Amino acid sequence: MLIKYELLYLSTIQNIQQCPKLRTYKLFKKRINYEPYLSLQVPKYRISLSRLRTSSHHLEIERGRYNTPKTPPELRLCKQCDQALIEDEMHFVITCKKYKLLRDNMFNIVNPLIQGFDHMTDHEKFCTLLSNQDGLIIHALAKYCHLAFKLRSEVQ
Repeated sequence: MLIKYELLYLSTIQNIQQCPKLRTYKLFKKRINYEPYLSLQVPKYRISLSRLRTSSHHLEIERGRYNTPKTPPELRLCKQCDQALIEDEMHFVITCKKYKLLRDNMFNIVNPLIQGFDHMTDHEKFCTLLSNQDGLIIHALAKYCHLAFKLRSEVQ
């Protein structure tokens, strides 16, 4: 019975027309299970990572959804850096220049724990980080999210 529900769940989140807000979630959520990040002992870290995972944040990819008229996704560019890239979750975690120092700190923790992490594509790094079950990696990512969201909000 669980397999039937899991297949229905996965097919639902994969349908971008039915659930466009889940465009990022579907990249790393592959099964129905308890997620270890929910047990993070630091509430502000747990909340920040939850917001990133569920697209409940103020990155341009979400802000543009609520403009009238809606800003096309390809025009929801990052205002935090000069790369002229869409400010989505992957850009926020992996490539935005504004958060380089925070990201370097996170990657210094993550690199020794994930074999070949340095050689992964940005997409692979993002999915690996967000689907990881290791407590140290989860903590490092959650701390990064909290500090980067905080830094982002200080300027606006």
